[in-house]
Amino acid sequence: MGGNVLVPCYSSGVIYDLFECLALHLEQSGHVSVPMYFVSPVAEHSLAYSNILAEWLTSNKQSRVYIPEEPFPHAALVRGGRLKHFSSISIDSFNTEFKTPCIVFTGHPSLRFGDVVHLIELWGTSPNNLIVFTEPDFPYMEALAPYQPLAMRVVYCPIDTSLNFSQANKLLRDLKPKNLIIPQSYTTPPPLLKHRTDLVIDCESTVFSYKRNNVIKLPIKRCFERIDIESDLASHLNPVEVRSGVSIATVTGSLLAKDNKFKLQKLTKS
Repeated sequence: MGGNVLVPCYSSGVIYDLFECLALHLEQSGHVSVPMYFVSPVAEHSLAYSNILAEWLTSNKQSRVYIPEEPFPHAALVRGGRLKHFSSISIDSFNTEFKTPCIVFTGHPSLRFGDVVHLIELWGTSPNNLIVFTEPDFPYMEALAPYQPLAMRVVYCPIDTSLNFSQANKLLRDLKPKNLIIPQSYTTPPPLLKHRTDLVIDCESTVFSYKRNNVIKLPIKRCFERIDIESDLASHLNPVEVRSGVSIATVTGSLLAKDNKFKLQKLTKS
């Protein structure tokens, strides 16, 4: 209908998948010329780091990093000018590049701060414009309350990436943890749905449940602690092989214990 689309979102996470899916949809529907704008103070860094920090990606996307190829298509979208990123809508470069109709991704999803506030005030008077909520963390009707009456159309399509009970139980069956720590509310069905026994965590492990402000004791007994050795100290070690594949060395240093982490440092002269 010739209007603009506003997507309130965070600066990382699901937004990368939205770029990918939306770009493909625009191609298939013949709207390749519609620009996408990503507006955030960290937009440039977010796009850059998403293509090099591959350990949190699916195996398919991880493999592209080592070919090397970009795991996400938004790098190609930026090079082709279809996706443009800006730190703010108030900078000169945004005003120079901006054209409508367009799709804008910006924050904050709560609609209480960020450039999204100005864009709702700018576009909210036209029914040709659309706002799409994808973050499940905020009730969209409450988020929109201060902007009423609002003429722009509203679509609520929450993308919730958290596990449901069925997925969590399957994961626990596969992993078989020795101990499991969960909120007490996950051990019984909801009060108004007592017949829904599927809405509980069912695990053969030893379960420790807790309530808010509770302190629980866990049967975790470790014989060894992991320790990091400072590189200057490690370079002076002389390991002696005692048997095939096993070497030992004596070491003298200063032990630093902080935040449940241990580090062995070179002794300093007093």
